[in-house]
Amino acid sequence: MDRDNNIYLAGKSAGIDLSQDLIILKYSPFGKLLSEIRFVSSSSSWEEAKSIAIDSFNNLYCIGNASFGTS
Repeated sequence: MDRDNNIYLAGKSAGIDLSQDLIILKYSPFGKLLSEIRFVSSSSSWEEAKSIAIDSFNNLYCIGNASFGTS
């Protein structure tokens, strides 16, 4: 949660091309979706958020895993 009590969720989600994309969702304290951040690269790759943190200025930091195919 940030200092405004917004809630963040991070992980992976099926993208438009059915590859796995890193996704971060931000919800208001009342459950309204405020923003969606999605990292999309090539169709032969996948990305996944493992952990997020928010500092006192509401800057969001995310770490995770990614695979960019064999090329």
